[in-house]
Amino acid sequence: MNPKRYMFTTALLVLLALGLPSYAQAQDEVSVSASVRKNRIYMGDELLVEVLVEGADSPRQPSEPNVEGASMRLLGGSNVSRSFTMIVNGRRTERSTKGYTFQYSLTPTRPGRIVIPSIEVGVDGRTYRTEPILIEAIEPQTDNEFALEIAIDEDRVYVGQPVRARVTWFIAAAVNEFSFLASPIPEGVDVHLPSAGQTGSRTIDFELFGRRISAVQTRARRGSVDYPVLTFDITLIPRETGRLTVGPMNVVFSRRDAMRVQRRQCISNAVELNVLPLPIDGRPSDFDGLVGVYDIRAQASPTSVAVGDPIELSVTISGPEPLTRIDAPDLELDAGFSESFKPSPDGWRRQPASAPGYRRFTTTIRARSDSVTEIPPIRLPYFDARTGEYSEALSEAIELEVRPVRQVTAADAITGPGRAAPSLTRSLDRAPGGIWALETDPERLLSADGFDLVELAKSPVTIGAVGGPPAIYAGVVVAGFVRKRRDPVGVRRRRAISHARRVYRSRGAAESVRTFTGALLDCPSSSVTGRDCLDLTPNPTDDTRLLARTLSLAEAGRFGSGEAAGEPGRGELLAAMRRIDRAFDARSER
Repeated sequence: MNPKRYMFTTALLVLLALGLPSYAQAQDEVSVSASVRKNRIYMGDELLVEVLVEGADSPRQPSEPNVEGASMRLLGGSNVSRSFTMIVNGRRTERSTKGYTFQYSLTPTRPGRIVIPSIEVGVDGRTYRTEPILIEAIEPQTDNEFALEIAIDEDRVYVGQPVRARVTWFIAAAVNEFSFLASPIPEGVDVHLPSAGQTGSRTIDFELFGRRISAVQTRARRGSVDYPVLTFDITLIPRETGRLTVGPMNVVFSRRDAMRVQRRQCISNAVELNVLPLPIDGRPSDFDGLVGVYDIRAQASPTSVAVGDPIELSVTISGPEPLTRIDAPDLELDAGFSESFKPSPDGWRRQPASAPGYRRFTTTIRARSDSVTEIPPIRLPYFDARTGEYSEALSEAIELEVRPVRQVTAADAITGPGRAAPSLTRSLDRAPGGIWALETDPERLLSADGFDLVELAKSPVTIGAVGGPPAIYAGVVVAGFVRKRRDPVGVRRRRAISHARRVYRSRGAAESVRTFTGALLDCPSSSVTGRDCLDLTPNPTDDTRLLARTLSLAEAGRFGSGEAAGEPGRGELLAAMRRIDRAFDARSER
């Protein structure tokens, strides 16, 4: 080897060896810093704030700081640790760096200087803080050709009364993009927004108050001019009494003219609500804060049962949206109901909303005695804002036919066709020592009235009765085996319902649907999707949609979003499977 090259390599290795301890020590040191890509931003625009944690890969998630003049929310975090390998003259050196980043979205709601305060990050029990960041929010020029209006249904309301506010944006020229993020969240009210993702070619999604919502694109007149407009409704529910102000709202947009694109804004009017308190006089003890006009309807099936048989009870409640505050009625609060029926320990099951303004709940009840003749009316108290008085919604009573259950006793066990004839017994006499005994001995009992056990055993009827069932059973087993070998797919289809029922008990509704659908379509149950459920019939039906929705709810609970609320009950699901199975068999026979 060249001596100079040898000396250079040796020196490099020594330097690396000396540097490794200090490098490892540096990796143990934790530092936290915050940064933004620009320090000047238009009011209403989003600015990405990044918090970098160096020297740690599992810090505690920081909170969302309160920024005066801006809204700031945490978007999430990601691990940015890295490792690499270096080989010098055959020597392998591995190095790694630990790191983690958190990202925030910041939107100025007023112009001027805005300070992003220190953000605290916890690592291994210690707290680290970032340096404050100063940014400047620029107010776009107001465009008077555009208009933004808020209109409410009524301005004199009660605490808890839903009020609809319609927001309309009159668009006077071509717009590249827009943002409502500069609009402050109203104080003193709960805000409910329309969900994003509504179907229709004339809808558009955007973000408002930290949520994605849908708005409708239409046309409307303002004065003497016909404008394209963007319209959406928000629902306000006052929490406090007194005069509350909603608005003004603010939309920031880029106006596209022939030669340039300019940043502009449009500010709405403000509306006032005069919020009255709910009266104390006449308030029911079980009043749950519902304000408006509500209705409740009940259904039950079956209505002819024996004592203890399950009865599927469903209630549908209608009223002003949002109905997220609506809960199923507590049946145990009604003494008459709890005395006559035993409710399911699983409680009510919330069903998917069939239409706006309606909520449906189902449960199982059982009659306690055959004296029960009806399911009594179910009560829902509310405050009627129109009359200013408390009222209640009542469902109609449901007539029931409840049959008694016959109690089986020991007397039933010794009564029947094989009971000894009365002529075989004689009166009982007290034997010495106080023991009761029959004077008739067993041999006399067997030979009485011409009964001969040997002759009976030789009878063809006896031979057929004793040997016939095993022979029939063996024939059925052999026939089933042959049929299974010749038509395994048909056998699997015929057993779809029974298999699905067993799977439901052990693995739940979604796996039961997959098992049933896979059996009918002759495909692996693990590959079944909601589309496969809809293909079970030539055209989708309510039953196939129920199966598809069951899979959709299971996937939503698993991958995102939540628990699988609204999952159908076992009876409802199996009944749908039976109807689909009959329709599938009829189509196969044709």
